[in-house]
Amino acid sequence: MATGTIGSLGMFDAKIQTWEEYSEVLEQFFVANGIEDEGKQRAILISVVGPQTYSVMRNLLSPVKPSERTYEQLVTMLKNHFNPQPSEIVQRFKFDSRTKKPTETVTEYVAELRCLAQDCNYGTTLDQMLRDRLVCGIDDDRIQRRLLSETNLTFETAFKLAVATETASKNVLDLQNKSCVQTCNNVKFKVKKSDQEKKGESGEQIDTRDCYRCGGKNHKASECRFKKEKCYQCGKLGHISRSCRNKNKQRGHTGTGSRAKGVWPHRAFKVSENNESDESEETFTLACIKADAMKKVKPLTVKLHIDDK
Repeated sequence: MATGTIGSLGMFDAKIQTWEEYSEVLEQFFVANGIEDEGKQRAILISVVGPQTYSVMRNLLSPVKPSERTYEQLVTMLKNHFNPQPSEIVQRFKFDSRTKKPTETVTEYVAELRCLAQDCNYGTTLDQMLRDRLVCGIDDDRIQRRLLSETNLTFETAFKLAVATETASKNVLDLQNKSCVQTCNNVKFKVKKSDQEKKGESGEQIDTRDCYRCGGKNHKASECRFKKEKCYQCGKLGHISRSCRNKNKQRGHTGTGSRAKGVWPHRAFKVSENNESDESEETFTLACIKADAMKKVKPLTVKLHIDDK
């Protein structure tokens, strides 16, 4: 546009606005700049709508050129093309079915209702229809109960109450969240040290458990100098004979009889060492192989006759 004009006009894009909205902006541009001549208005319309919209005008008017029609004729033709008059029944159905979305505010919801009501032809009953749709379509039961408790409720009053209740609920939630954060930041707690861990003078934790590789103390099994040694008792790598658990198992089974002390007659267990990683210290798996009680069997007796006795 020429310098010295008020405002600016962009090309029409049917994807982001309706033709009715674009023509309203165009008319206000004419008012702001004092453009009253219809021929000049038509020329501005043709020059700013963009090549795509101009092609539509040419196709709709062919063989007549757009410059041979009046401004009002061009605006009406484009309105009927881009935004034809919708069905009143369908628009009222959309209006009556519209409910507030969880992500919408009350103000945004009412704005959408007004947009849907444009082609419903409610006339003087518009405020009444907006009030009913606001009360019935609200998704917050607190706001809904507040509105239903009012007598002689008008749309203006319903809108103000809904916005006020929504704002108050949001403010309370913000205060509660802030209070919760402050309380959480002020929590103090003490961690009880393990009986098997002590604090060294240097601040490092020292493990006082016996090393399962050598039986020594004050070092981790992963750092034990015997972790690559071969046990002469069982032949496995990773420990020495004095810490061999296989040796201890053999000693534990030297008792005579099935009723030896410490042995369960009807249960059997398996203890296995986890040697997959050097970082795993004294990790065992206790698995019950059989836990069914064994039934007591009566002894079998046979009478023998020797020398007829």
